[in-house]
Amino acid sequence: MKYKFLFFLLFISFSLFSIDVENLKTLSKPQLTQFNNSCFIKEDAHICFHLAKIYQEDKLIAQDYTKVINYLELACKYGLDKGCNNLGNLYYHGLDTIQIDYKKAINYYKKSCANDEPKSCYRLGMIYQKGSVVTQNIKQAQIYFNIACDNALQKACDFYQ
Repeated sequence: MKYKFLFFLLFISFSLFSIDVENLKTLSKPQLTQFNNSCFIKEDAHICFHLAKIYQEDKLIAQDYTKVINYLELACKYGLDKGCNNLGNLYYHGLDTIQIDYKKAINYYKKSCANDEPKSCYRLGMIYQKGSVVTQNIKQAQIYFNIACDNALQKACDFYQ
């Protein structure tokens, strides 16, 4: 009975959480502060990730890529693999004030891929296949494409086969 009650509380918490995340794009400044606190104090990776999106999209508040990087780093640190993947993308391509840094990009992709995030694995496969920023290694590329394919990313399956 105790476990059923705990499960029920978790279910309610996640239900409420998903409503909050969905409403992030229409937050007032005080609400934004509340979510900022959830990111920093409660170490909520999903909130950190969505705050990064808000600062990147420039719809609610002014774009600020320093904050985008900070929030994505927190999301990644708190275990959200798509936060690591997005950091990899920002450092790989560079954007606005973010300088291209292939070493950082590859490190973030590897961290995310280690947890089976298929887009990061696919990106690593492409990096190793092309060999433009690392030494070309087709065998390593195939390993990364295989991981991405195993995690349902069809374009990786196309490269792997």
